[in-house]
Amino acid sequence: MKLLLVIILLLAYFYYIGNYIYQIFNKYLYWNKFKFPLGFITTIGIIQLVSFPMTYLHVSMKVASMVYCFILATLFLLATIYFIWKRIRHSSVSSEKNLREDLFLGLIVIVFSGLHLALTFFTNSLNVASSDQSFYITWVENNVSADQINMITPLTGVISPLHLFYNFQSYLVFLSFISQVFDVPSILISVWGTPIILLTLISTSILNICKYFNIKNKGLIFCFFIIAFTFNFWPIEGLTKYNMCIGYLRSYIFVFVSILYYELFNKNKLNHVFTNLVWLAAIAVQSTALFNGYLFIAALILYDLFIAKKKLIFELFKSSLALHLYLFFFLRYSWHYKISTAGLILVLIGLLMDKVPVIKEKIITWIYHDNMKKAVIWGYGALVLLVLIITNYGYINPPISSSYFVEYLSDYYFNNTYYSLMPFSLLNTTLKLIFLGLNVYLITKVKTLKNPIKFFIQLQIIFFIFLYNPLVSPFLGTFITGSVFFRIRDVIYFVPFTIVCFLYAMEHFRYGKKLIVGLTMLCGLLGVINIYEYLTFDHNRIPDSMQYDYVYRLPKDTVKVAQFLDEYITNELSVDDQEIDRPLVYSVNRQINYFSHSYEMFYTIHEERNLKNINMEESLKALDKYALEELVVHSENYKDELYRYGWMLLKHNIDFIVLDNSVSKRIKIMTTQYYDKIYNNDTFSVYELKKRQ
Repeated sequence: MKLLLVIILLLAYFYYIGNYIYQIFNKYLYWNKFKFPLGFITTIGIIQLVSFPMTYLHVSMKVASMVYCFILATLFLLATIYFIWKRIRHSSVSSEKNLREDLFLGLIVIVFSGLHLALTFFTNSLNVASSDQSFYITWVENNVSADQINMITPLTGVISPLHLFYNFQSYLVFLSFISQVFDVPSILISVWGTPIILLTLISTSILNICKYFNIKNKGLIFCFFIIAFTFNFWPIEGLTKYNMCIGYLRSYIFVFVSILYYELFNKNKLNHVFTNLVWLAAIAVQSTALFNGYLFIAALILYDLFIAKKKLIFELFKSSLALHLYLFFFLRYSWHYKISTAGLILVLIGLLMDKVPVIKEKIITWIYHDNMKKAVIWGYGALVLLVLIITNYGYINPPISSSYFVEYLSDYYFNNTYYSLMPFSLLNTTLKLIFLGLNVYLITKVKTLKNPIKFFIQLQIIFFIFLYNPLVSPFLGTFITGSVFFRIRDVIYFVPFTIVCFLYAMEHFRYGKKLIVGLTMLCGLLGVINIYEYLTFDHNRIPDSMQYDYVYRLPKDTVKVAQFLDEYITNELSVDDQEIDRPLVYSVNRQINYFSHSYEMFYTIHEERNLKNINMEESLKALDKYALEELVVHSENYKDELYRYGWMLLKHNIDFIVLDNSVSKRIKIMTTQYYDKIYNNDTFSVYELKKRQ
């Protein structure tokens, strides 16, 4: 009940703040029928802003909680004062009142969210198939009551500063704050709160875009909702299978980015404050917002230089200050003090130049001179030539080679191995090719198009020419994006682009409306197929419904043994004043680390991924741990090698062992030679190293 109240409170709070932001920035946000995304973006954006210095310094969760409480209370107070002031002045708060339309759109949100939550509730969706999901859940858990936030590595539980790519994502720390303040287990906040926020953001964002493009017919709104969701989030089962993976929040925040910058070029309207809040919110949920943001701004600059010629370089610079701030802390955290300081100085110089008209005009004249276009073209040609030379002659081994780029796209469109039947795979491929064909057709018609479709297509062409092709992928993949190069798709194929493409088809093709209806039916069929595939996925099946905890979405014995272990280590060892802070625990079961607040895990999904790591050192470390895993799980295959089992336990100084009761009798006997059993249930037994007692 407390969890439900917390989730309702969060949804209501985001809506309340969103309504306030809508009133303040109505000139720029007039198209937002649903206010929830505005409240979420504003709140998380401000949380991210104040979190930069806190996460850089790794302050305690107590300090972070006080700051977050102040932010939430201040936003609520400002919104309340504003609404009271409007009431005193007898001026109504601007809002649209169409009860039937509101009920219809609200029903779409409820049905969409309810479907996924039902799939989540009635299946074993919190399984160990996703390392990302496990990573984020344990991240939230490790920060609750932490002496230093982001100082415990998720999954393993090792005390060390969080990796550079993850340290500044404050959304996860915010979830830890919610768990701590309301005294709700962090795993429940992670596996129920986050999906509900994600589902609400997705559904309301798509409906807001339908409003922006003036789609009024209820049937068409429903059609475009289904189409937009399908073409921007292919596997419907992914949302429930990996519903703690917050990357999808990142991609839907770019809904606002794309519309805000279109408004800048189309109507010369852009609010720098809110735009930077959007960038901050994107940063809060994933670090890839940094390179995606800069590549998106670079594409806009090229668009302005070659096509629009509106000389908006300073507007683009000021609207992306959040990215510059993130880059400063990003470089600072990686010990590049001089580079980060130089970057900060350049940003300050840029802001000063913006305030001096004479200097600003000279800079604009220099940037938008015809020679700059030639310099860009020649520079791009030189870059391509350099990439071909250094990759073909083996000077670098890029994570995204030209051949791998082509292979990836081929697999994306034609390799659907997660489908159980060929017709299902063919339907998925067919829908992708329809969208691709429409995309190519619009590119060929770009000169005859009108805004907004023309803006989005021209921007996409710039991405394809300069940033998203096999000629530059080795360079960008090596020096900027790393192995996540293909997440650039977030800023190429976003929801507004999908909707305007099919909106154009509906309005200009002879049987446009029939095409949209047909596509909606095919998308709906694919959705049903994906649900079927999800329900029949082995990991998602509940083995025994009577022994399953539907709240935690885990088997009851797993929850019990995990809670016992954490409570035992927290209470018993602290009473005995043991020297060890975080004991080392080995378990075949991966899910107990969702509760690993006070111990380290010896073997996790992290090691399984490292087995395939191209880094030989990491692979060997993982292989050493995997050897113990093999001995325990497949002991019948290693009867002559089992003598190594006890030796390996002592070698790695493992303090606690959690064994499945189904392991071989010999493993149990060998374990009791060095360990004492301290707990057992029908599924698991817990052993503690004898020297500790």
